[in-house]
Amino acid sequence: MALSHIVMHFALCNSASRLGASADLPVHIVVTDKINRDVVDQTTRVSRYEGNTSSAEFDVAWGIYRTTVTMHAGHTTCSAVQYFAVQPDHNRTLTVSLQDGNPPAPVPTLITGTAPFAFSYVEPTVMVFPGNSTKCNGPIGDPVNVNIDQETDNDGYYASVFPSPALATKGPFVLAVRLKDSQGGYHYIRVPAEFLGMSPRWPSMGTFDVTEDVVDYVQDKPEDTLLCPRLYKTSVH
Repeated sequence: MALSHIVMHFALCNSASRLGASADLPVHIVVTDKINRDVVDQTTRVSRYEGNTSSAEFDVAWGIYRTTVTMHAGHTTCSAVQYFAVQPDHNRTLTVSLQDGNPPAPVPTLITGTAPFAFSYVEPTVMVFPGNSTKCNGPIGDPVNVNIDQETDNDGYYASVFPSPALATKGPFVLAVRLKDSQGGYHYIRVPAEFLGMSPRWPSMGTFDVTEDVVDYVQDKPEDTLLCPRLYKTSVH
């Protein structure tokens, strides 16, 4: 099975950033797959001469993972837990922010898809809208106030939709990917959101690929409208 190369950038916690430039800090990285198997277990050292950020690299197969990063800074332990998805044959970059102590690790819903570099202007952006007022072929209204982390690489995009008080209500909700056209307008394509329910144990994941067919499809469609094409399939894991 082909492996994807992951570059993880992490920001040091407050306790570490207060240490002198000569400090040499151990960072322990564990990456666990969905069957609770550690696929990466490595320790690297970070010199404060590098500033408040550093990085590590590793290779994993496609799938959903949980990474746990732990650093000892003086008498303080800093850590971060983050879930992430890897697409088949796609390398990606992660950004992890360490915090003092053991912060909570909410389990998000993950949305991923291909986004070829030729269509970088499209800037796929995952958004959530209230289902009662957002209908297929109808106007897009105000999005739901949801915490969504988004990252875009050269050939793919990744979004983590985190639990929030808004999503804890009954709903329904509409999950959509916003695409920018070459004139700067916006088109919205609905992603079936049956998997948007928040799990306390492991993320669910949906996939929507931004292909040439998708870009061609939205070109002559009205802007700021929820499009619900049946010919483009999404997958749910």
